[in-house]
Amino acid sequence: MKIYTTLLLLFGWAIGQAQNTEDNITYQSIIDAEHIMVQLSTVDQATMMSMLHQGFYVYFDVKGKKKKNVSIQYPINITPPERPERNERDNNSRKKTDEQERKGPDMNKLLEEMPRTARFINFDHEEEFHLDLNNLGVTINYNFDEASKELHYHLKIPKNSIADNDTKLSKLSIGIVTPKTK
Repeated sequence: MKIYTTLLLLFGWAIGQAQNTEDNITYQSIIDAEHIMVQLSTVDQATMMSMLHQGFYVYFDVKGKKKKNVSIQYPINITPPERPERNERDNNSRKKTDEQERKGPDMNKLLEEMPRTARFINFDHEEEFHLDLNNLGVTINYNFDEASKELHYHLKIPKNSIADNDTKLSKLSIGIVTPKTK
């Protein structure tokens, strides 16, 4: 199974949109007067599980040099649920578990159980923050569309969290990278 390891998007001042079919992710960024918004979506179940259990970093480089000095990581401090070994299950529960595995996980339940903390890194400054209560002005959320079976990720960050007001964002690069597994 190939999981996306690096997607790099280069955007101008307006709206950037692209699709990466190799990694089963559609991504888009929008830059308005005050915010940068990054949106990802996928219908691939393995990619969904990676996004939810491993999380990923969204990097911003105002000079377009693909540096990873400013980033948001979400989720953090998450441990994937452990699945019992096949030989530990009895015959009655095996049939039920196999049926659930074919259907896939309950995505809405997984989203409800997601941690509510993320990490913001700006060069040497690192800060964990709560998604609902933060003074950074950052919003992050996931939602799952039952009809299309598509997982959506939305990040909204103030431009002044990435660069000072005098910095032009015409060369802004945005990278999405999964963390290395231990």
